[in-house]
Amino acid sequence: MPATGIDEATNAVPVLRCRDLSSAVDWLCRNLGFEEHLIVRGEAGSIRLAQLAFGSSIVMLAPGQTTKLDKLIVQPDEVGGAATQITYFFVADTAAHFERAKAAGVDIVLEDDDEEHVKRR
Repeated sequence: MPATGIDEATNAVPVLRCRDLSSAVDWLCRNLGFEEHLIVRGEAGSIRLAQLAFGSSIVMLAPGQTTKLDKLIVQPDEVGGAATQITYFFVADTAAHFERAKAAGVDIVLEDDDEEHVKRR
């Protein structure tokens, strides 16, 4: 496996930019079933990059507002809550996962009984 912790079979990895990586990693693992795959820490112990596993998939979390790239990317709260990207994660039991997310305080924008959502099961 390469130094990144991602094996050669992974051709695309979504990257989520977060203002508070430590809180994001903790929240995703505790509430939605992600697992730490690789955590890269800075000199002071803060997280510089995180790779989280969800089933056989990997998602990377990177800090927001720390690089030149961040001048080209905005956070949803900077554009009225709109997002320009979406990542789907497939789960075995969507109803249970939905209830877990609701219990964790996720802001639900599509209800589980939404007709379009049901078609994806």
